[in-house]
This record gives sequence, structure tokens and C-alpha cells, in this order.
Amino acid sequence: MMYLWRLPERMRDKWIATYSRSESPDRFQLIKGQLLRPLPAPALFDFDGTAAELESFNFLANDVSLPVVGPRAMEVLQQHASGDYQALAAIVRTIDGVKSSEFTLLNLTHEVKALDHDRSVVEYIEGTSAILGFRKLVYRDDALGPYHLARDAEYHGHILVSDDLVERLRAIDINGAVFLTPDAIKL
Repeated sequence: MMYLWRLPERMRDKWIATYSRSESPDRFQLIKGQLLRPLPAPALFDFDGTAAELESFNFLANDVSLPVVGPRAMEVLQQHASGDYQALAAIVRTIDGVKSSEFTLLNLTHEVKALDHDRSVVEYIEGTSAILGFRKLVYRDDALGPYHLARDAEYHGHILVSDDLVERLRAIDINGAVFLTPDAIKL
């Protein structure tokens, strides 16, 4: 079984950090499933909470859906999925003027063709083969292969997570992200 990395449904707008597009790497480089060379400058996020509030999160929800991970969750990822991402510097600016470098931006370095086309109902952008969305989403259970984290090669916005990694992250009582099976996603 695999899961999708998602924002919590009840996440308050205040807790969703804003990606500073003018001061950060091109976000589209970060959804290609490839190593970046040379390493880009740190990504900057603006968080409408205090530094103390920021410290309570294991994952930083953001407006561009990039995986931004706090120290506790990062320890789990380093132990169990270190070959699946490139750790990039992230700086989070809080409303009380603190610039935190405790969070890590993950550049996922693998993409997999995971979509079960026979069982999914896919909406395409008119006149193209690009996926617009889904009416029904089904992934093949074995699609992640040896990886714990990967992007969906056909729909880069979806971050796929192995059940083993989800179990380990849930064991440390994470917050700021949820992991849902495809059938639990509201489409």
C-alpha cells in the first residue's frame, strides 16, 4: 500500500507558509524528481506565526506543496529514506522576526509511474495527455519499488510515501502533514 503526502484538511491558513518566489529557487525545478546541481540558494518561506509556534511543527505546510520537514521527522527520513531525496536548505521567517534554519526542503529524486490507468478515472487538459485531475484515483501497490518517497511521474503534484515510512512517521506523532490512501482523498 502507498500513501499520498497531503496538507491536513483543517490546517488554518495562518499555518500555511508562503514560498517567497522572488527570493527562492524556481519551484518547478523541485518537482522534476532529479538531483539539482549545483545546489540552489536556500528556499525562503514566510510563516504567519511566531518562532515558538513554528517549533511545534514536524512538517511545514506551504502554498506550493513542497515537502518541508522539521528536525524530528527529518531524523526518521534520514534513517529510512535517505536515498530518496536531496536535502536542501530552507529558511523560515516568522512574524516575530526570527529566521529559522531548522527545516529542510526535500527535493525528491525519484519519480515512478504509479497510476493504475485501468481502474482510475482521469481528467485530461483538453487536447493534451497532461492530467488535470481525477474522478477516481487508484495507484498500483507495487509502484514505489525500492523507494519510500517518490513523485508520481504522470502527476508531479502527488508525493507518494511507502506504508513503512508512514508507520514510522506516525510513531513519532507527527503534525503538519497527513498521509492518506488514494481512496481517502477528496477529489
